[in-house]
Amino acid sequence: MKRFFAVFLGLCVVLSFTGCGGTEGNDGLGNGWVPERTMDLRYATQFQVEYYTGGYKLITLGDGSRFLVIPKGCERPKRIHRDIVSLYQPIENIYLAATAAMCLFDGMDRLDAIRLSSLKEEDWYIENARTAM
Repeated sequence: MKRFFAVFLGLCVVLSFTGCGGTEGNDGLGNGWVPERTMDLRYATQFQVEYYTGGYKLITLGDGSRFLVIPKGCERPKRIHRDIVSLYQPIENIYLAATAAMCLFDGMDRLDAIRLSSLKEEDWYIENARTAM
């Protein structure tokens, strides 16, 4: 019986050190960085945002895809998961497929970041979008 408990205890110790060393998964960036905070979401369920030191933000979508927003002048952190797509600020050259979002870009005065749209200029009902395209 003592031998069983010794083996069981040894197995527990070994298992406690496994499963954390993988390079893929949805456990943050994968390089040891710990988020400072997460975005408080009341109603949204299909994304989350984690904020890291230095202005980095990790956006995780409901389908598991992940995007790291990298502040202007900064580099992609080393040893982060390969599945994370890097988005360097300022974000430019946007293809706007969801036409309903055009008013948001107009409100932020960032129509200049949109390079291509799913609508022709003459079909826009937003005057600023029509002249910007």
